Amino acid sequence: MDYGNVLSRAWKIIWQHKVLWIFGILAGLGNTGSSGGSAANGSNISYQTNEVPRYMEDFAYRVQDFFNQIQQGELIGLLCLFLLVVLVISAILIFLSTVGKIGLIQGVWKVEQGATRLTFGELFRASTPYFWRVFGMYFLVVLIFALVIIVLAVPLAFTIIGLICLICLAIPAAWLLMAVLELAANAIVVENLGITAGLKRSWQLVRTKFGPVLVIWLLLLVIGLVAGFILALPFILLMLPLIFSGAFLGSDFMTSGWVIFLVCLCAYLPFLLILNGILQSYVGSVWTLTYLRLTGQPKSDATPTEFAIEAPTEIM
Repeated sequence: MDYGNVLSRAWKIIWQHKVLWIFGILAGLGNTGSSGGSAANGSNISYQTNEVPRYMEDFAYRVQDFFNQIQQGELIGLLCLFLLVVLVISAILIFLSTVGKIGLIQGVWKVEQGATRLTFGELFRASTPYFWRVFGMYFLVVLIFALVIIVLAVPLAFTIIGLICLICLAIPAAWLLMAVLELAANAIVVENLGITAGLKRSWQLVRTKFGPVLVIWLLLLVIGLVAGFILALPFILLMLPLIFSGAFLGSDFMTSGWVIFLVCLCAYLPFLLILNGILQSYVGSVWTLTYLRLTGQPKSDATPTEFAIEAPTEIM
């Protein structure tokens, strides 16, 4: 397989068909992460003053007074309402993220079949018939993987060596699982397969074409690390006022540092969303092109739209 051609072709596709950026943004909504910045800031403040800043104490007292004034029944109602809102938002994000992944596959596949124009509505409508299969595949496989890790972690958690070995095995296993899921999603959409058939098809490709899959994964890993660092660099720069004010200027200036941080963060978030969407659309395009190259998918005689919305087969 010509890896250079795959990488360049993926960029050419998403540059010529920028509607795929929208599906990349949607696909990126399923990504989560965490930051250790707040913990570092807390340690700096503690090092300087050895006490909790006054504004944090005032905030804690206000929160405590708020909950003290709420009756137990009202508190339970608020918690239920909060959980309901979280579930609704999570369901919306999962739906949009899954449709985004499918839309990327559909878009790249259509272009490879000869389509010269892609529209959001066309790709969205063509993606929805595959939603439950792709979502169900990700949900079941990730759930099983997480349960296996938990079961293995329980007896090994009492020994440092065992825990380290589990982590060393879990990381490459998660990497392999990611590649299998990416190819399985393409198998479900491109070949209109069920969940089980899609996973079997993906695993067959990984076993028989392990070298090309590994190379593509490594290339995307490097691209992701470099792009991730570039996207995170503004966050690092935004943390500097907080670190500086907490370490040298005291709690009064810490408040100003937080204001500067939040204002700049709100201004950067739209750019981060767009840039991450472009990255996601590129990565998804590379995986779809990889699947098409590995399987030698021929061009269909049917039009891309007709071929894409073919009646789905069995779910499993």
